[in-house]
Amino acid sequence: MTCITKQHVGKYTYLYESTSFRDDRGRPRNRKVKIGKIDPYTGKTMYTAEYAEKMGIKSVESSPHAPIAITPVELLDSVKDFGVYWLLSHIAEDSGLLGILRSTFPSA
Repeated sequence: MTCITKQHVGKYTYLYESTSFRDDRGRPRNRKVKIGKIDPYTGKTMYTAEYAEKMGIKSVESSPHAPIAITPVELLDSVKDFGVYWLLSHIAEDSGLLGILRSTFPSA
């Protein structure tokens, strides 16, 4: 089975075509081939020439001075733990759960 996977290395995100198989002994194995990367300035996918030719697509060229575009995946990756706490505490306060918890557990 073949799929495309992402791997973050430093500030870059590389794309790999990953093929899963079993070796002679029946153990699961994985073979990865680099097919491109995501441009950190534009958020566009830049494929290698070999993969683009194989798939019949155009490789995207990018400018090093282009504005940074945040993709939804990068936005989700940048969410900090405090954001979850803030959201849950506001939901608990608006629903009245926070008051019940404070009266039930006064020492916490």
